[in-house]
Amino acid sequence: DAAESYYRRAANRIPSRLYPHYLLYCLYCDMENDSLRRIEYENVMNMTIKTESPATRDLRKKVEEREKIYHFP
Repeated sequence: DAAESYYRRAANRIPSRLYPHYLLYCLYCDMENDSLRRIEYENVMNMTIKTESPATRDLRKKVEEREKIYHFP
């Protein structure tokens, strides 16, 4: 999948950026790929952020809400 390739490249280029991991998480949810979704969930939730911002808090909140909505294990 082209989107996955581009998101993965973006995540590897700047590993401290949360957004590419968030996009990968969303993609894996849409693809119903639970193993990769879980990896990106952990990346998003455990990533050390250089400067916490409303945007990073919002992305993490969206990920948490999506996990609750879909009752992922």
